[in-house]
Amino acid sequence: MAETQSTADPWNLIWLIPAEGSGAISLFCFIENDCSPPTDTDQGRLFVFKKMKLGCIKMTFCEEVRQECNDLWEGSFQHPFVKSLAAGTLPLDIFQYYVQQDAYYLTHFAKVQALGAVKANDLHTTQRFAKHAESTCIAELSLHEQFFTMLEITDEELTAFEPAPTAYEYVSHMYRSANNGDLADTLAAILPCYWLYYEIGERLKDSKPNHPIYDKWIQTYGSEWFGELVEEQINRMNELAEDLPPARIQQLKEHFRKSSYYEWHFWEMAWTKQQWTIGHYEKELTK
Repeated sequence: MAETQSTADPWNLIWLIPAEGSGAISLFCFIENDCSPPTDTDQGRLFVFKKMKLGCIKMTFCEEVRQECNDLWEGSFQHPFVKSLAAGTLPLDIFQYYVQQDAYYLTHFAKVQALGAVKANDLHTTQRFAKHAESTCIAELSLHEQFFTMLEITDEELTAFEPAPTAYEYVSHMYRSANNGDLADTLAAILPCYWLYYEIGERLKDSKPNHPIYDKWIQTYGSEWFGELVEEQINRMNELAEDLPPARIQQLKEHFRKSSYYEWHFWEMAWTKQQWTIGHYEKELTK
């Protein structure tokens, strides 16, 4: 990790440039060695700190919760579904299963975004959440329709579709967070989907699956327009969480962590083609 120091800045700023491929440049402010620099595990995330009176640095809500959930996010980055997709070796039947479950999820994701529009306290935020919901309906679902055609998924298969347990649970979690809370609760529950997929897209953007479907998938989530949507929602989440009491912050973090947990399980659900069964226990019962 390289360091350069600006002599013109009275705040004694140090730019820490992550290793090649991490996709971010982090700005930290150190004053009288009160704060320790980040470790290598902090690479790949953008941190923007606020200078405090006593020389201590305060992380934003999103910086804190992203760091706290890094174990789950690393699980997603390293999941065989993601790694196989990047390599172009993911079996098509697994992706076919995934894309149907994801279409179900995104149908409800858009509705939760619309709930955010309803819960907003100002017209601009209402308009932006409505726009995000519209973007999900138009961009993401049209992408899945392309995949349905390329994968030759029939109308009969779509009619017989049933959401898998993990997809059903994840959607239920988002609705519960939105219906029982305010805009901050709603956004905390849906933000990991935005953010994680963008980070995956950034990590995989130089991958060459040499497969028309997997190439398209990576291009979509690593695109500039998607990154702008993610950045907008990260900034909004930080604004909503600013100056909230610790107990309230913890509630929002719990929504975020549960969604991060379900994101990991979504890959696993597709990788195993999860069904509504109890596996070997059923075999034991039939003996």
